[in-house]
Amino acid sequence: MRFIRYVWPLIFFIPLGDFAGRYCWLSGIDPVYHSLLFTHEYMPQILLAYGLVSAALVVVADARARERLDQLAGFATPPPDRLRLLLARESAALGCAVPSSAYLDVTQSFCFTANGRTKILISRGFMDPLDDEELALTLRHELVHIARRHSDKAFAWRIVTRFLMLPGFRSLERWRHARREEIADRETAGAAVERYRALLVRAAVRERSPLLTWRLRALVGRRSSMSLWPAVVAGVVLVALISSHFIFLGNAAYLMSHHC
Repeated sequence: MRFIRYVWPLIFFIPLGDFAGRYCWLSGIDPVYHSLLFTHEYMPQILLAYGLVSAALVVVADARARERLDQLAGFATPPPDRLRLLLARESAALGCAVPSSAYLDVTQSFCFTANGRTKILISRGFMDPLDDEELALTLRHELVHIARRHSDKAFAWRIVTRFLMLPGFRSLERWRHARREEIADRETAGAAVERYRALLVRAAVRERSPLLTWRLRALVGRRSSMSLWPAVVAGVVLVALISSHFIFLGNAAYLMSHHC
């Protein structure tokens, strides 16, 4: 299936003029030729429909994810005073409303913003190894995401990149995600850069995440490049597809009159 996603644009680059009225002795050449003509003629409508379906699938997937997170939050227990007080303190420091939180008394380690982008889900397994300063830094990071509506922006980017259909555009979505994390990291660290960097180092060792490594380098001003070449290539292919359609329209009368 992934292979098909990468090669489908090739259909629109087949030189139909080389097959117009030719190779009629080949079995099935005429229906194949007319199928290609139909695909070229209605390319805008086909791609628009494909893009709308892809964008709709993002909306459906997001709704299902929210539903599952609602179910997970249903197992929450009252948050410890430590969490409640630090969340209130950091919210006041950032000048934002105190978000709701869901504390899960489990050993699995997680902390993220979810459910309407204004709820922080955090587990005992994540919180227990952290001292108050480290926990405050983590909560501040999530609060920056909430204050800047990063989840809403990520959702919009997912819709846009899926609507554009070509897989290469997803590198643009990953790049924007990394930038949002960088913004949250810089606003979180403030004067405690070294302490926050040590916290990220421990997380990077534990999770072995390329994004965490990128964030560490960005935090100390040594940002490594995150390749946008797939998005550039996808943009070139998109322009070529549009050009291909206009070339087809200019030769449509000839192509439609020369068939087996």
